[in-house]
Order: sequence, then C-alpha cells, then structure tokens
Amino acid sequence: AAAVDCLSKPMLTELKALAKPPSGVDKVTNACLILIEKEYKPKKQTWDRAKKMMQNVDAFKKKLAEFRGESITEEEIGFLQPYIDDENFSPDKMASKSAAASNLCTWVVNIIGYNRIYVKVKPLMDSLEAARASKAEALASLDVAEKQVAEVQERLAMLEEKYNLA
Repeated sequence: AAAVDCLSKPMLTELKALAKPPSGVDKVTNACLILIEKEYKPKKQTWDRAKKMMQNVDAFKKKLAEFRGESITEEEIGFLQPYIDDENFSPDKMASKSAAASNLCTWVVNIIGYNRIYVKVKPLMDSLEAARASKAEALASLDVAEKQVAEVQERLAMLEEKYNLA
C-alpha cells in the first residue's frame, strides 16, 4: 500500500505521457498488465495498452490499492517469474528511469512476495482453524461427559447415604 501511496498523479501522468518507455519500464508495466488487467498475451502487452491502463490515474491507483495479493494464480506467477528473476527488475534500477516505474516495481515485487508467503501460510491457517474447531468440539463433548459424571456421583452419594442409614 505504501508503494501505491507514493504514486502521485503527476508521476503517473509523466510516465504515461512518454512516447516510448525507458528500457525496463515496459517490463514493470507488463507485470501490471498481467496482474491488474489479466493480460496474459505478450503481443498485447504493449506500451499503448499500458498507457490505456493508466489513463485514468485515480482509477488505476484505486485498482492497485484494492488488489488482493491472495488472488494471484500460479499461472500468473508463471507469467511474472521471468520479470522477477530479471536482475534489472528492481525498484532501485527503475528509480533512475522513472519514479512512477520504481514505485510500480515496488508494488509488483511486494504483492508477489506477499502472495508467495500467503500460499505457504494459508494451509497452515486452515489447519489451525480445523484444529480450533476440533478442540471446540472436544471441549463441548468433555463438558457433557463431566456433567454426566457429576450426576452419577450425586446419585452415588445419595445411594451411599441411604445405605449408611440402613
């Protein structure tokens, strides 16, 4: 979210006004096209398409801010991996070319990093939830059993009392 907050309207307006993006910036916008626009065909990942995606700056920023990293598919990770593996695909390298591209690159790297952690943690969270549900059932069952034991002990105490009086 911080990377999105750092993106200003003038930054994005300057970026989309470029006739041709500096080397590497197109990779950042292609990654955004994959994530935001679900544009998987490399031939359609063009600079014109990227500019169209950023045309309404406020709407574009809103899409970035509301994007759910949990929803990235393994197929999309496959499309994005060549970019992530490229040593030039880094916010630092983009900073010298465009502040907006640097912030977008930060967003892409972070959202993918979040997804990779989420994919590992989600099954653990599901297991924890299942264990909590199982524990709740066991505690409810234990409560029923303890009540039955208390009733039996109460009846036993009454019977012992009758026996002792007899």
